[in-house]
Amino acid sequence: MKTLLTLTLLLFTMSAFAQQGILTEAYKSELQQNIDEIEALKDGGLATERDLFMLDYYTKKLRGLREEAVGAPHRAVFTTQIQNKEPIDNLQSVSVAARQVSFFTELRNLTGKVATHRWSVGGIEIYKKDFSVGANRWRVWSTKTITPYSGKMVVVQILVDGKVITEETLQVN
Repeated sequence: MKTLLTLTLLLFTMSAFAQQGILTEAYKSELQQNIDEIEALKDGGLATERDLFMLDYYTKKLRGLREEAVGAPHRAVFTTQIQNKEPIDNLQSVSVAARQVSFFTELRNLTGKVATHRWSVGGIEIYKKDFSVGANRWRVWSTKTITPYSGKMVVVQILVDGKVITEETLQVN
């Protein structure tokens, strides 16, 4: 009974932290400790159905936090236009007749970080724009004239605090 009460209290506390966006190393450590304790019960044949349910919950929660920590953008697309802070299309290639292309990125759980769009063609940086991320869900975009790059591949890297987290490419025809 004491274990169940402790787990319930811990779950409530962890949920409160998660709702506030406080995803600290201590929080991750608590999740891992809970997983280890329940795994030990399971290995000893003492785990209840509730323990197994909580093991599944904690494992999924920790996996999700680790995926978020990697910093991959939630969405990253090339588009011909942004309307109401959303891309109107998702380009894989584009004609120079489009003249300009925007690169849209939706970032999650990076409040307080600096995100950067670094545009390059043939390995040469052609444009760079920094964004201060102001919320847990932050949508940003940068726009570049593409007419000089006919027949080339445009690459945009997304950096967070100077570290490349992903890149997208666009063929200009």
